[in-house]
Amino acid sequence: KKYKVLLEELEKAKEFINFEYFIIKEGMVFNKIKEVLIRKAQEGVEVRFLYDDFGCIDIPKKVLKELIDNGIKIACFNKINFKLFRPSINYRNHRKIVVIDNKVGFTGGINIGDEYAHLDEYYGFWRDTHLKIEGSGARDLNVVFIKDWYHTTGEFLNDEKQVKEH
Repeated sequence: KKYKVLLEELEKAKEFINFEYFIIKEGMVFNKIKEVLIRKAQEGVEVRFLYDDFGCIDIPKKVLKELIDNGIKIACFNKINFKLFRPSINYRNHRKIVVIDNKVGFTGGINIGDEYAHLDEYYGFWRDTHLKIEGSGARDLNVVFIKDWYHTTGEFLNDEKQVKEH
């Protein structure tokens, strides 16, 4: 149910989509989401895509390039350098956040992957919880995204559309 509602809300985006996940795996679920994100970016919606390097280690570089080539701003949280061991390798971003125009937000435990939609028999069935947040709570969730984006990129998102309340 989460993915269906998420896709419906992504389609409504007019100004921006801020998208942040710990785990994103290629498959039917991600392909549908990617298609909408690309289309919205091509329509002029600002789309930011923040992913954790460890959680998304299996995403091919060609997929990231496809996002960039279609106008999506991407950033990798805490890039892992396997040549150097640092305690920061354990500093991961396990968040799952989507904010759309500061009107609607999503957060919870469900990552992006076919196994979360019970489309991958290998993992079997499990249940996780996700929330759809509307109103001022969506704006508050966006503040978390803005902080993570700044930590990762050094870009502070303080323009009117990112901070206004709907």
